[in-house]
Amino acid sequence: MYKELQISTAETLKELGQLLTFTRETEGDIDPGTGMITNSTKEDFKVNCAVFDYTAKNAGVGVIEGTTIKTGDKRILAEAGGYTPSVGDTTVIGGNVFSVNNYTEVNPAGIPVMYEIQVRK
Repeated sequence: MYKELQISTAETLKELGQLLTFTRETEGDIDPGTGMITNSTKEDFKVNCAVFDYTAKNAGVGVIEGTTIKTGDKRILAEAGGYTPSVGDTTVIGGNVFSVNNYTEVNPAGIPVMYEIQVRK
């Protein structure tokens, strides 16, 4: 039942949302000879999402446990499937770079259906 909900959610986000690219940068090793970081990697994830501004009701209220919503933050509903958010991942919305500040997994019965992601400039 929940697997079907995951598929239905992904289809709805694809049809009515937008495709965002989330980028995850992983630092490599420090070269002891130069002190520079080497072997850094970047990985891109294309994800169907719906992007919202937080409402006045949410602004400044800790709706995601342990965080505060700040002016300019965005709320993203993202399909579950090939991408699991990580704090620090980045995406571009309206020409502005946003970073994942926090996220929650919507997972009834342990099956991820979607992610609610809080991003900040």
